[in-house]
Amino acid sequence: MSIWKTLRTAVESLSHSKLRSLLTILGIVIGVTAVIIVFALGTGATQSVRQRFQYLGSNQLQINPRPVENRSREKPITVEEALGMESLPLVKGVHVSLTGTKTAVNGFVKLDINLVGTVAPTAEELAQKEENSNWSLAKGDPFTREDVEYESRVCILGSTVAQQLFLDEDPVGQTISINGIPFLVIGVFTEKPSTGPADPNKFIRIPITTAAAELFGRDASVSVTADIVSEDKLGEATTEIATYLRQRHSIDMASGQEDDFSISSFEAQAKAAMESARTFSSLLSGLAAVSLLVGGIGIMNIMLVSVSERTREIGIRKAVGANHGDIIKQFLLEATILSLAGGLLGIAIGIGAIPVINRYSQGLFAAFAWQSVPLAFTFSVLVGIVFGFYPAQRASRLNPIEALRHE
Repeated sequence: MSIWKTLRTAVESLSHSKLRSLLTILGIVIGVTAVIIVFALGTGATQSVRQRFQYLGSNQLQINPRPVENRSREKPITVEEALGMESLPLVKGVHVSLTGTKTAVNGFVKLDINLVGTVAPTAEELAQKEENSNWSLAKGDPFTREDVEYESRVCILGSTVAQQLFLDEDPVGQTISINGIPFLVIGVFTEKPSTGPADPNKFIRIPITTAAAELFGRDASVSVTADIVSEDKLGEATTEIATYLRQRHSIDMASGQEDDFSISSFEAQAKAAMESARTFSSLLSGLAAVSLLVGGIGIMNIMLVSVSERTREIGIRKAVGANHGDIIKQFLLEATILSLAGGLLGIAIGIGAIPVINRYSQGLFAAFAWQSVPLAFTFSVLVGIVFGFYPAQRASRLNPIEALRHE
């Protein structure tokens, strides 16, 4: 028999039991769909990590307080200590922030806001404000290094705060009260797009030194990011900052005292996050492989049943001249058609599920990975061939005389 005749015969045989064929390919559909979604989630996780760290330089170090054994609370890294790092030879600059919820008042309008204390923007940050909206102002001016040095009571409002406190008035040049302390409004930030339930424009930014002195306390712990002179100096800079903080915190390494701070690079954090994403993808890939395996076993089972039911048919085919190869080809083709149909249907469902995941899932992001399609297609065909071979071989070995006697 030619391949086309064999294919037509295989399709006719499968069409006689449509429901059974549909249930057989269900396992393949689930497995292939899982492969597509796994790759989409893995790609999405990788893209999320890259987007999260794309604005963070490879020559930056993050410094945080760390709890130490036998100490009731961690020792904070204060504003004074953070700003003092700027004097270190390998530190080009520091980004210090102090945040908390406070109350802003203008006349009879009272508003709970997120207060952010930071250092003054650098010339590079101001020049990049079109790319990075951290210092993009709709009106007014940012505060200066002198404002930070002299603990000036000046503030810049987020767009939501400006609208709710002043309605249609221009807030620049007016005074508001933050936790009972008067602050001069010197600017309003450009409105930022919302990316979640929290309003990204409901904040007020003030000089970091003013935040520590007036609202949080000088011993409040701050978040510190240090810009290092070059990426190849990260190791030396880590040692330099560690030595500086040990002196400030009176840590004696010789006596076995532990550091009460941690220093890490954003590159290391990005690598750790990428590794977590890969582990997540590997776990899901294992589950997808199990689904394909189950689907393959289903195909083998249904083909063995088919061989048993069609024993007399096989005997007739052999009696009229079909050889071993013809029988193997027919049953192998039937198994391949089942797995191929399941694979194509699974690919379609998997691709269609990606936008649904992005729309309705919380904390998950899926991005279509084109390489998952040929991979899923190849696996579905291989499953049909591998798990269909034994039933096909068993059918080809039937004795034609005994097969013809079968009822």
